[in-house]
Amino acid sequence: MKVPLAWMSSAARWCTSDTKRGPIWTFYTRLAGELAHLGRPVHILACIGQRAAESSNRAKLAPVEIDRSASNGLRHVTTWRPIHGWSDVDVWREVARSGLPYHEAYDWGNRRLSCVFCVRGCTSNLVNGAAACRSLLRRTPPRRWP
Repeated sequence: MKVPLAWMSSAARWCTSDTKRGPIWTFYTRLAGELAHLGRPVHILACIGQRAAESSNRAKLAPVEIDRSASNGLRHVTTWRPIHGWSDVDVWREVARSGLPYHEAYDWGNRRLSCVFCVRGCTSNLVNGAAACRSLLRRTPPRRWP
């Protein structure tokens, strides 16, 4: 018998499907429904900030591509990664130039932003999160399975 996992792991990540991709696809569906009167698939351009420098998997992504998993007979989704070729220096130069706000986790020393105790996070991000969020670190795990 396989025991369900109480916490996320590399094999059980709910964040991407439940809190990222799911709500975005729900929005795509709503948008396609609202524009169904056009009598053709809706064209959606999804602009996202994934960069090649963030990981070897992201380096393999194209700066522009058709998102076949999000496209269907009602919508045609194209993903555009306008900063795909930017380095960390390029990003911070633009943040400084524009005055854009950024998340405090970068001030803790994190190079990427994710949940504070992400199972996919690197050791330094986990240590930084533990130091900055001690109250979260002290919480006890739930006693029931989700």
